[in-house]
Amino acid sequence: MKKTFFLFTILAMLVACSDDKVAGISTVETENASLIQVVYQDKTPVTHARVKLSPLSYPDTLTKTLRECETDSLGYFHLDSSDTNVAVEILANGEGVFEKLSIKDSSRNRELTMAPTGSVHGNVALPIRENFAWIMVYGTDRVIKTDSLGNFSIDSLAPANYKFKAVAGDTAIEFDIEIEPGKKSDVKTVADLRTWPYSRQFKASDLISSWMPIATPTVGFVRLNASNFDFNTSAGGKDIWFTDNKGSVLESEIAYWDTLMQEATLRVKLPDTNATVYMLWGNADSLHKNSENIWKGIEGSVFKELYALDIVDFESGKKSNLELPAIPTDWYFSHSGDSVTSLPTVDNFTDSIVAAGAGRTGHAFHWTSEAIKGHWSFFGIWLCHEETPCNFSGIDSVEFYIRGKGKYSFSLEFMGESAKKGKALYEDSLQRSDEWTRKVIKPGDFIEGDNLWGNIGWDNVQHNATNIAIAAYENADIWLDDIKIYGINRDDIR
Repeated sequence: MKKTFFLFTILAMLVACSDDKVAGISTVETENASLIQVVYQDKTPVTHARVKLSPLSYPDTLTKTLRECETDSLGYFHLDSSDTNVAVEILANGEGVFEKLSIKDSSRNRELTMAPTGSVHGNVALPIRENFAWIMVYGTDRVIKTDSLGNFSIDSLAPANYKFKAVAGDTAIEFDIEIEPGKKSDVKTVADLRTWPYSRQFKASDLISSWMPIATPTVGFVRLNASNFDFNTSAGGKDIWFTDNKGSVLESEIAYWDTLMQEATLRVKLPDTNATVYMLWGNADSLHKNSENIWKGIEGSVFKELYALDIVDFESGKKSNLELPAIPTDWYFSHSGDSVTSLPTVDNFTDSIVAAGAGRTGHAFHWTSEAIKGHWSFFGIWLCHEETPCNFSGIDSVEFYIRGKGKYSFSLEFMGESAKKGKALYEDSLQRSDEWTRKVIKPGDFIEGDNLWGNIGWDNVQHNATNIAIAAYENADIWLDDIKIYGINRDDIR
């Protein structure tokens, strides 16, 4: 409770910490001082505006008091010799500026430009038995109280990257929030003041495989199984939170979680690759939903590597696009029996890698097929061996481009000598041979397992997949291009 009392003391002393003298000056430079001019974006001077100068640690410390002054008729104020490291905050007419300045590194004349103010709405996770927290904004006199759920809002903040501090009882955590011009920042849970039965520490680099691109920010992967995690200690992963070494909450999501199989993958947004990351869990009163912004700010090329698996685009003959540590394999073309005829034949299928046409650039695979009911011709590619099948529980969707006429299917299969072999099946028909269709298949789109034609359903294949296949039935004309799987990456099929 000492810190709570300390904050009440700050609030009581804010007036005493202000200098009532007006420090506006003329444009004549004073000895050992630096002139600062404040202007709007159109270069109009900001005249007679209130200027607050405070130590960067204020209001966390009372070693100095807040100093206030006013810009003069030309928008100038000055830093004097005592202003070694100060935060300058100026607000006027719905605009503002917040800068960290020092007399040591400021030129004799410097210009600060105003911009529309923003606001922030956020949340801090409160400790048990605490029904509010104090939120401080370093370098300003802002000290506010959250509601009983830890929610807080602060308006009229000049655009800047601010350091905040949350205090509840004897617990305190610092965190940063970026305020953008004219925008409301909805940052959800930004700090965690709770206690946790279980915790684990990682280096950010431990969550990034060697093949992954280095970027800031990026997304790391926490892969759990029976050998490294006790699944009985967690509420289905919903109680798992990630923080940095200051206690600031990191955005995260569950890619998939299977308590029965004792396998899970979680994604966590990493501010940089040198960060220390803490995984906290076991508090059943502190559950959260997947972050909606985990991929926000991630470069497109990084997202593509970490969240999508590029299977084949038919630009390299029968070679797939898979790269190590995935298994680079060739795709194949085959028939379900001798009664099937096709063009190309099984022996010369690479001859049917042709120009995609119909408004699509590059190459595609084109085949025609005739078969009696119950038989088919098909494109296929092995992704994992039967001895080490893929766990596809975390996939978001399968995407490919297709055109033609006739009935076809997509299947995710578990093949080999095992008695458990079978497939998850999706069926569709094509009506137009002159127009490409972007097909997106999600796990819920597969036909429920009925054991017809080997269809055992998604639930029985998702943990034990070895290959994918696209089949043409009866009389069909199929054009196929650009097959991708979203929600997994190379580490999921190594």
